[in-house]
Amino acid sequence: MTRQIIGRPRAKLKRATELFTIRFRRLIDMAHRGNVQEASRATGLAYPTIRDLYLGRNANPSLKTLKALSDTYKVFDAWFLDEKQGDEIPLGGWVAYLPALDGSIERGKIRETIIPFSAWSMKSVAEKLDAELEAIPPSLKRPIVGASRDEEFNLKLSTFLLRSVLDAERAIGHEVAPNYIKTGFDSRTADEAWIARMRLLGLYWESILDDLIAAIRKRQ
Repeated sequence: MTRQIIGRPRAKLKRATELFTIRFRRLIDMAHRGNVQEASRATGLAYPTIRDLYLGRNANPSLKTLKALSDTYKVFDAWFLDEKQGDEIPLGGWVAYLPALDGSIERGKIRETIIPFSAWSMKSVAEKLDAELEAIPPSLKRPIVGASRDEEFNLKLSTFLLRSVLDAERAIGHEVAPNYIKTGFDSRTADEAWIARMRLLGLYWESILDDLIAAIRKRQ
């Protein structure tokens, strides 16, 4: 017996033929591993709406549905509907400042990467933790970011969240996190390997986020 994967539609998944279905399914598979229930919660769209789009029962979504998808994943309508856009999921996400490969945080050496909107859980964790820490007045006693502000605040929070990535980079001797200062944001499409890594890291942070926030609040 084939085991039903939680959150996936029960109906048999047929090969997608419509452009919208192909790209929508690609996005949901990348962001939520095909978990349609999770995608429904993320977008605020009804489960039957997401399910029918994923299964290909509806390949002509309403403007309201397209707006909800764009607002959630920062993927514009054209990507779903225009073959010329290419199949790779367009870039959009939470900007993260990281130290250089050698650990330097000197101006001019700091890197900019992105936690992609399509790496749903990690993006959500970053935003929630950012908001939690921003609500605390800057001081040396503030967890993770201390008295820092603006770029330094982001640098400390991003370094905290992506510490495992930074450690891996130093171990292998080259950058893993895409450096968009070098490559640029406007013409770049997201590296899907990076999306996958961020999604997996996000699952870990998501599992302990409530405890982390509780610990932060307890220290205030």
